[in-house]
Amino acid sequence: MSVTMVIPTAKTREELFPIVKKIVLDKIRKEGHISRKEVEGILECGSTFAWNILRQMVESNLIQRARSGRNSIYTLN
Repeated sequence: MSVTMVIPTAKTREELFPIVKKIVLDKIRKEGHISRKEVEGILECGSTFAWNILRQMVESNLIQRARSGRNSIYTLN
């Protein structure tokens, strides 16, 4: 099953963060974890943007990195 998310245009990353955060947290709650590649697919974004979102969420203590390196996955804190 494939789900396409439409994200409204935002002027700044600060405006976009709450929307993206909800999408990522919903996916983690449903599946138990998420990877950078999955974030790229869900948000239809590049690797740098996906990594920055995950980094911000880790720094905000919303999620934690469960594995490091190429196979990093993120889970709820």
